[in-house]
Amino acid sequence: MGFAGVHAALAQDARPAGGTLEEIVVTAQKRVESLHDVPISISVLTGDSVASYGYTEMRDLDRLIPNVSIGKSAASDGVSIRGIGSPAGSLTVEQSVALFVDGVYGGRAHQFQQPFLDLERIEVLRGPQGGLAGKNTMAGAINVITKSPSDQFEAQLTAAHEFELNGYELTAVLSGPLSDRFRARIAAKYEETEGWMKNPIYNDKEEPFVDTFLVRATGVFDASDNVTVTAKIGYSKVDETGCFYETKGPDDPL
Repeated sequence: MGFAGVHAALAQDARPAGGTLEEIVVTAQKRVESLHDVPISISVLTGDSVASYGYTEMRDLDRLIPNVSIGKSAASDGVSIRGIGSPAGSLTVEQSVALFVDGVYGGRAHQFQQPFLDLERIEVLRGPQGGLAGKNTMAGAINVITKSPSDQFEAQLTAAHEFELNGYELTAVLSGPLSDRFRARIAAKYEETEGWMKNPIYNDKEEPFVDTFLVRATGVFDASDNVTVTAKIGYSKVDETGCFYETKGPDDPL
């Protein structure tokens, strides 16, 4: 398998040098606090660490987080934590592991299949979390937090190409202040990947073929010293042709 990537970034602030450990801040209890102060069984992945591994979607999490298992099917995926979860392929049943993206609830299995875009961190809360997260969190909850607009100008462009499957990916981010009180951030991603399996029924077409486009715009307005208003709008479209298996009846002439 071959892979090549190009990354370009421009920022006005420089990262501090040194060997000090960065404090991990979470919002698992609906407030900003250090991970060490949260009395919950929780695993946290920063957006930078997810990107460094090259993982782009939720089904990759079971490679990084203990006690998390993701069952794959042709229709959708099923997420389990500590062996408890909903079966894969269920389109109508809300999952036993709830998904929250910037606090917005998503309980359907298809909503777990949206690719990652401009992440700040991912918090995986194990065990029943009904007291904090609400309903349908019997097995736990996954909080996905996207990045907010930066205080200084930031621009980033990332391109990647996968040689074996002839896939490519392009991600662009632009962020910074527009006034003393208003900051904005826009992130977009396009990805296209050809399949890794030839389907003899359809002229040896390589499947599954995936075509993905995502875009998100975020605005933050400091209304006063104590009030901050945040607005986000996003759009995503994932087209997947074919799947990783196909069943045929024994009397099917094809």
